[in-house]
Amino acid sequence: KTFLFSSSMGISRALHTLVGEGGEGLVRTSDGSSRDVPVKLARISRQKVRISRTAILDSARQVMEMFGQSNSIIEVEYFGENGVGLGPTLEFYTLVAKELQKRSLKLWFEDTPDPESPYLFNKGGLYPALLPPTLEEEEEETFDVRKVSQTINDVDQAMALGRTMGFYCDGCFQNFSMATCQRYRCDICDDFDFCASCFASESHEHTSFTLLDLVDECAAAAAAAASSSSSSSSASSTPPASASSASSAPSPSSASASASSSSSSSLSSALSSALASANATSTPSSLPASSSSSSASAARKKMETEEMELELFDEREASVVDPAAMFKLIGTLIAKGIMDGRLLDFSFSHAFFKLILSLPLSLSDLSSLSPQIYNSLVGLLEVGRKYKEEAEEGKKDPIEEMSLFYCFPGQSEWELIENGKNVPVTIKNYEKYVEDVVNHYFYGGVKKQMNAFTYGFNRVFPMEKLKLFQIHELENLICGATDTETDAFWCISALEDSIKCDHGYSTGSKVIQNLFSVMSNFTRKQKIEFLVFVTGSPRLPIQGWKGLNPPLTIVLSNPEPPFDPSDFLPTVSTCFHYLKLPEYPNIEILETKLKLSMESKSRFHLS
Repeated sequence: KTFLFSSSMGISRALHTLVGEGGEGLVRTSDGSSRDVPVKLARISRQKVRISRTAILDSARQVMEMFGQSNSIIEVEYFGENGVGLGPTLEFYTLVAKELQKRSLKLWFEDTPDPESPYLFNKGGLYPALLPPTLEEEEEETFDVRKVSQTINDVDQAMALGRTMGFYCDGCFQNFSMATCQRYRCDICDDFDFCASCFASESHEHTSFTLLDLVDECAAAAAAAASSSSSSSSASSTPPASASSASSAPSPSSASASASSSSSSSLSSALSSALASANATSTPSSLPASSSSSSASAARKKMETEEMELELFDEREASVVDPAAMFKLIGTLIAKGIMDGRLLDFSFSHAFFKLILSLPLSLSDLSSLSPQIYNSLVGLLEVGRKYKEEAEEGKKDPIEEMSLFYCFPGQSEWELIENGKNVPVTIKNYEKYVEDVVNHYFYGGVKKQMNAFTYGFNRVFPMEKLKLFQIHELENLICGATDTETDAFWCISALEDSIKCDHGYSTGSKVIQNLFSVMSNFTRKQKIEFLVFVTGSPRLPIQGWKGLNPPLTIVLSNPEPPFDPSDFLPTVSTCFHYLKLPEYPNIEILETKLKLSMESKSRFHLS
């Protein structure tokens, strides 16, 4: 994990991973010696967004489309609620993950449907729902991981330079690095620049625009600034060129910089066009439009806090959900979760992790995903093997007598070969039939979704960097500790060793011992409810309670006389993992009050 954060997510993440805020770093002094000295690092920038609980999935689509590529840490708050920071943000990731597992979206394969639950559950874990076979070769866009990875690097360079040069959109006042890699300039009023989102929304009255590639633009401005800086040192009377003048009238040095970055421009065009088309349908219309430089200046000053409210659209009906668009969102969400250290409440199958890691899959991988189909295919192979071993002359073909046709099991319209519903499976082709079923299950039937997932993931950092992990390690990185791993974290000794008590309580306090006793007897559902209550996330890190940052702290919260502690419920500051527990007289009252708080549909408000 340290290597991943140090090599794949930019210099700021690498420094914070290796040194940490307020940590020590190895510094080489002027006399040539090296020693550890305190190193202060600036905080990684935060991008605050305010969203609505009633449209959580559409909120996620807009947030990830606009800020998924950003190196800033996303922080979420909700309309009508006072809570900000870590707690609401963790709950946002939890709610989005839960929403993406709704049965109505039809995104995941389900072996044993449960019509009573709105959420899908598969005993073998989540795996993309299969799409029908495509017999004819269609021309479709494919995503080369290496090319997209290079594109991401180019865009990262543009984003860094964009922040330095101060390039802002005059429509939504965002730094271009926060919204898109494309920049449009009005040909009529040359001072007005627009990101792809504002350009698509037609918020400007003029219709003549020039498309400027941000990578070229930033590189040219940087080269011009460097050139003018060096010239000013030799001739102090010559004023340095500004970023805006460099962009409108590039110097010879900026022209050479533009030419040298032409290859990166072509690489970034694919990602830029995808962002432009996506932003066209998800423009944050609550942001004001501008027609004056003074209002733009004021808005830019406001945007220094990087805070935004999203005006949300109603969620789409399940009948028009595009699987590719949703898996692109899932890819971006998971990558951003890894980057920001947010655990996601997904129970992915090992087969899905193998697809992410580009590991081979075979018939045996079907045993946990779809035992019924697996047993049928294994039985078919066994019948064919026995027939070949006996090889009795004149004996009827036992496989042909099964009346199977060359279609996907259970889907008579899904032909695996041309005219497959009229082609019987026989002793001559049964092995090829099993091979084709497995191939469709793990490759052809999920190709479109996995291409989109890969593309969405690579918008944040290259997915190929995950190949250094084993399957269980990747599961821990994305989802935290599994149920089996967390059992040991809930025993009384582990709770005493990991949870901090302060401000009126100690580990030996009677109330604390009663609390640990109640927690150690929680069911799986109650464990999830407690974690959501105190942290906002239903998962523990792989290190358990010790992995929480900040650590879970329990403090005394008694009311003023004449009120009684039994009249009050426990409360939590989720951002600081602070459980404020009244001094209940016995374990029965404590358990009742705690479970009532856990089971309530809480919101983030000031206490």
